[in-house]
Amino acid sequence: PVTAGAIAKNISPRLGKEALAALNDNRLIDLSQPIDADSKIRILTFEDSEGKEVDRTPVLCDTKGDNRCWVDKFSE
Repeated sequence: PVTAGAIAKNISPRLGKEALAALNDNRLIDLSQPIDADSKIRILTFEDSEGKEVDRTPVLCDTKGDNRCWVDKFSE
């Protein structure tokens, strides 16, 4: 399966660097999440209102080196 991050990089190196997250059929996904079905993908950057919201959301990152992060629901 391909990821939203790979799609962004394939479109352009700049988009690959600026991408923050993606919408997969209007559902917010991480750039590393596999996309295994035909769907509408929208890459989000800080230029998008949704991208600004993602950029401000506190996240916790796994320390195992697998680059997985999740929303910190307990932050204020």
